[in-house]
Amino acid sequence: MVHRKFWKLQRHHRALFGSLIIIAIIGVWRGLWGLMDKYIFPEQYLLSHVTTLVGGFFVLWMTQNTIKSIT
Repeated sequence: MVHRKFWKLQRHHRALFGSLIIIAIIGVWRGLWGLMDKYIFPEQYLLSHVTTLVGGFFVLWMTQNTIKSIT
């Protein structure tokens, strides 16, 4: 039922649907950012940022290698 309403919304009101998706993405990003600030080395600002940066690059590198091996 809800899926049909979203499908109709997407089809007839593309700008509104796009705005909802943007709000959802920003909400997820903000929540993850807050959790990382709280739990990944909360007292050591530089170490927290370096750790998450290296972790993010690692995930991007792994997904790039996975996509290359699939194609």
